[in-house]
Amino acid sequence: MTIRALVLLATVAALAGPAGADSTQVFPLAANGVPQARAESLTRSLASAIHADVATVPIEDAAGLLECDIAATPCLDAVAKSVSATRLVYGVVSRGGASTKVTLTRFEGGSREQRDFELVSPTDEALGQELVRASAEWFGITPPPAPPPTETPPAREVPPPSGDVRSGSIKGTTWLLLGTGLVVAGVGTGFLVSSNNIENDVAAAPRETVADFQHLVELEDKGTLHRRLGQGFAIGGTAIVAIAVWRMLVDRSRVVRVEPAPVRGGATVSISWELP
Repeated sequence: MTIRALVLLATVAALAGPAGADSTQVFPLAANGVPQARAESLTRSLASAIHADVATVPIEDAAGLLECDIAATPCLDAVAKSVSATRLVYGVVSRGGASTKVTLTRFEGGSREQRDFELVSPTDEALGQELVRASAEWFGITPPPAPPPTETPPAREVPPPSGDVRSGSIKGTTWLLLGTGLVVAGVGTGFLVSSNNIENDVAAAPRETVADFQHLVELEDKGTLHRRLGQGFAIGGTAIVAIAVWRMLVDRSRVVRVEPAPVRGGATVSISWELP
């Protein structure tokens, strides 16, 4: 017996596990673009689940010792006989985008079948359990129970930085009240402007005939009416706006500035606020 034949027999004996009627031999899964440790972890998880022995060398090396190509069915038959197994399992672990792709080949009874499994678990150990669950029906085993769902802790409200004033939402009724106050104050401003214009007309009106004096009296009466209406609307609008501003502060809005300003024959109010 040649030295090469002795080496071949010793290697095949090392590959073989305990002989059995329905023994399965799992060859180390090849790592393609993933850590070698991940491929080894998946190999151990799969072999343990299907009660198989794990070969010490990849299937390509086992076929190389027998000088055959695993693409040929007779080669796989020879490998199965050399390790005293009725079923061979081998494959490749690769990266599939955000997932881990495992391509497994099962050779049994002279025929082979290949399947792909997409795994998404975060750890190598969890990937192994996911592979076992995904391939359980294919290998005719009972799948392990799925892990319990991870409970997401409730969101914790983060307090605002020191010195900040929390801003709440301003209610629609508050905005409506503010708009009403601005409209009323605007009407009052219009009457006041009209009153000032009438005063100018009175000052420029002719005073020569009786008709001129009658027209002058009518202008003065009209100016007085417009001034009173303007003052009333301006005061009422300003009061409504003040109430709206108070409501804004109650609604926890951002800073609102109210700046009243006197004008001839009445008053106006300037409002500014910081929107979210």
